[in-house]
Amino acid sequence: MFSIFSLEGFKTSQMNVKISVIIPVFNASKYVKDTFNSLQNQTFKDFEVIFINDRSTDNSLEILKDFEIKDSRVCVLSNKINKGAGYSRNRGISLAKGDYIYFLDSDDLIHEKTLEILYNESTKYSLDILEGRFYKIADGQKKINPKNFKLQEDIVTGQYYFNNLPHISIVVWDKLWKTEFIKSTGIVFDEHRYEDVTFVISMFIKAKRVKNIDFAFYNYIERENSIVTSKITDKHIKESLVLVEDLESRYLSTKQEEINPIIEKIFFTGFASILSKTIFKSNNATLRKNAIKIMVKTFSKYRWDVLKAKKVGLKEKALLFISPVFAAKMYGIFKSK
Repeated sequence: MFSIFSLEGFKTSQMNVKISVIIPVFNASKYVKDTFNSLQNQTFKDFEVIFINDRSTDNSLEILKDFEIKDSRVCVLSNKINKGAGYSRNRGISLAKGDYIYFLDSDDLIHEKTLEILYNESTKYSLDILEGRFYKIADGQKKINPKNFKLQEDIVTGQYYFNNLPHISIVVWDKLWKTEFIKSTGIVFDEHRYEDVTFVISMFIKAKRVKNIDFAFYNYIERENSIVTSKITDKHIKESLVLVEDLESRYLSTKQEEINPIIEKIFFTGFASILSKTIFKSNNATLRKNAIKIMVKTFSKYRWDVLKAKKVGLKEKALLFISPVFAAKMYGIFKSK
């Protein structure tokens, strides 16, 4: 599956490394130097860095090429057209030489002991996935996530982990992933917005050895041009509807599996989240109206199922049952604290 990506231009000076750090880059010239510095300052040194420039229109590529010249652990790839973080991560995975893979965003920072602690914990228990904690930095405030953290000391399956912990982060950068495990599943990132969501769900369904660690190592910095704050385009609306279809399919296909209750929660609460964060913010009135109509029609098939959802809180059930549109408008009080 991964052979679709060309090896042209890929450096092979480091044939054996312990960790491959994969970083998609799109117009990150203001931040990527600090991100790379947080890697260079790692106490753990046996890693490679695969930067994938996704047709940046600023001078990001020039900066990355400078990294490549100065640090032999760095390899820079360039996509022929802008394809998004999902495609770029897939390309990085296909070329990763490390025993483990760490995904890092090009405008965030990690603690200097991140790779050392994650690697030692993962190898000690031969884990498929190791999850940690992170800080969200926004409006001058720094808050640790997840707030309701529960330590999972025993090694469990991904399905057990998903279904028995109070909170799972549907992101890839607060986890260390075994490379052999990722490649053995054949699972790849979707090439659209919210690509983390279905990837993380799919991987946890397959994982046999999972645990977490009470170590907040990632600094997620919410910026003006982030997904949360950026202008909502027509493409974003269409990709949000694709995500709903993906979650619906996953919800239906796991009906008899241990992981289903948490997927059920992600699917149902996702209606309020996607409407609130994306669809309501579109300036295209026609597309917005049609998207809302599609969302409501999809939700109507499962309206009564919401009341039986094991992981959805009573407040969320009530708001969703009234209407996903109403729940989205009340999203501030809808969200679980």
